[in-house]
Amino acid sequence: MNNILITGAGGFVGSNLFYFLKKKNFLVFGTVNKSKNKRSKVKKKIKNNKIIKCDLSNPIEVKRLIKKVKPKVIYHFAALADHNFSEKNKKLCKKNNSQITKNIIKYIDKDAKFIFLSSDKVYSRNSKISPENTNLKPLGYLAREKIKCEKMIEKKLSKYFILRLPIVHYNGKDNKNSIIDNFLHKLKKNEKIKVFKNVKRSFLKINEFNIFLELLLSSDKYGIYNVGSRLFSYTNRIKKISKIYKINTKNKVIGVVGKIHPLIQNFNTSKIKKNFKIFFS
Repeated sequence: MNNILITGAGGFVGSNLFYFLKKKNFLVFGTVNKSKNKRSKVKKKIKNNKIIKCDLSNPIEVKRLIKKVKPKVIYHFAALADHNFSEKNKKLCKKNNSQITKNIIKYIDKDAKFIFLSSDKVYSRNSKISPENTNLKPLGYLAREKIKCEKMIEKKLSKYFILRLPIVHYNGKDNKNSIIDNFLHKLKKNEKIKVFKNVKRSFLKINEFNIFLELLLSSDKYGIYNVGSRLFSYTNRIKKISKIYKINTKNKVIGVVGKIHPLIQNFNTSKIKKNFKIFFS
């Protein structure tokens, strides 16, 4: 069985995938940040040699990591992914995006399969539905860093999947995972919430995403993919998910006009449905 490496295994998406693959008996390793203050969802639960503390911005440590694990598949999830924080901390954003991506690409086996998480923010307030080959107008510094990583991967590697993601959420079990989970968590506590009714975009459930990520292990349909559901307003998304989990929303969901960007994120996911026959609800 080929070794699998998940960078950023201490985060929401990385830790979920780590446990998902581990339960299926894949030989999976994960990296977490060396910082003791770094919040991790995985290293507190698994204390063995499959979880490796590593500063991915240090090329020497990355070289040592790749030599030790010898991964044939890398899920590269380690990144600074907060859009607003990145605008104020551009050097840190660069260090934790393009710099670590460059380090990993430099030392991995060129025949290894590489799965990279990009962002729907590479599209800036587009009025038309955007397929993957749209000329990109990035929404902010984080998006520019993601595009830089994409170009680097396309130039250096052949076996890659670049996944442009919207908001990834669970079902409100952990209110710190995403804005959707935070809303659901408050509804469960019988609190009223104010939700954008004019802001529309795609969304992604973590359990459905894990299933798709496993599919990539046996796929050779490489390239760039928009990954996510059809277009929803935040209000409709909350009501839809609440109904599934039998969370009462009556008189508790207040629709408001939002001023965040993008107001409408027209995200074309037809390519992924065509190539993988998968539907994100």
